[in-house]
Amino acid sequence: MKDISVIIPVYKSTNSLRVIVSKLHEVFKVLNTSYEIILINDSPNYLPSCNTIIELETENRGIVQRVKMRKNMGQQYATIVGISLANAKYIVTMDDDLQNPPHEIIKMVQFIKQKNLDAVLAIPKRGEKKHHWFRNLGSVVIAKIDNLFLNTPQGIIKSSFRIIKNDVVELISKNYNSSPAVTSLLFQITHNVENIEVEHHSTEYSKSNYNINKLSRLFFNNIVHYSAFPLKMLGIMGLCIFLISIIFIITIIIRKLLFYIDFPGYASTVILISFFGGLNLLGIGIIGEYLVRIIQEQRIVNLEDLYIEK
Repeated sequence: MKDISVIIPVYKSTNSLRVIVSKLHEVFKVLNTSYEIILINDSPNYLPSCNTIIELETENRGIVQRVKMRKNMGQQYATIVGISLANAKYIVTMDDDLQNPPHEIIKMVQFIKQKNLDAVLAIPKRGEKKHHWFRNLGSVVIAKIDNLFLNTPQGIIKSSFRIIKNDVVELISKNYNSSPAVTSLLFQITHNVENIEVEHHSTEYSKSNYNINKLSRLFFNNIVHYSAFPLKMLGIMGLCIFLISIIFIITIIIRKLLFYIDFPGYASTVILISFFGGLNLLGIGIIGEYLVRIIQEQRIVNLEDLYIEK
């Protein structure tokens, strides 16, 4: 077993990969520790990336390992595949655009060992985030939603630049769902997690692939797959409406029997609509609770079916 595995999902990157691998060699020379670099090719039909990854594996045999996905599955799936293949005490995940400088891994390794944490999420220093304003805005919104709806540790900010202990990674790779989000899965397993501030650079190698469509999808995936909040709210609403309908029905009956206030068909119509309307919402809420448990138990195909080379 190596000391550290570095997982890098690759999407149409070439020049940045050579720089990352070179800088990682320098980092682990300073750390004086064994390591492996796993490049997950999530753009299998993009020949420049394929060729660059093959060359890097050949030039760094025994250190760089390439994995080719069958098709573009997205960063989260590529990361899950990578961590499932990692064979190290600590697993580092990072992007392929060099916005997170590799030398910050030294600080992350020291931090996780010093504080005996399960994971460390590296975030840009205050005021140094170099993403486009739109992506920054989307990140802020998603962070607020996570704090409100998901069971996330208080004050912890998500990041794709992270280091995680091997035993936690094993649990993540066994408990993913049809729309995995690595950090959300991490929070389901442990809250022994902290943030650490690191440098954040602008990139000259690629532009962000996050647009409003992808950010919206990420938002809904987090809510639907990692939170029962919407269904629970619907259940509570159904229960409240059902109780209100019972009170309303009693009121209508009292008015009809004691005060002789009546319009032909009014009482029966209102009673039926109120009762069954409230009962339907209550039933949907109860069914929702069962759906949440079914979703949590679902697992998709084996990870080995998602890639063709390693």
